Amino acid sequence: MSSPNTEERRLSFGRAALDYATYRPSYPRAAVDWVLSGASRRVVEIADVGAGTGALSSRTGRVWALYADVTRRDRG
Repeated sequence: MSSPNTEERRLSFGRAALDYATYRPSYPRAAVDWVLSGASRRVVEIADVGAGTGALSSRTGRVWALYADVTRRDRG
């Protein structure tokens, strides 16, 4: 049995993207508010590295969501 290569690993979560998007609970509003409260001014644009479905970053203004697997990203 061989080990998965980098590309297989990068795309592996996409196969479960629909289940992830359907069953994963969202972040509590208080948690998002707490994170954003640390900013020195109103947050209107963020970069979300490893965004997945964008469950956290979708609560802010403009988002630059970065994720290696477009299947999972597109489920958000």
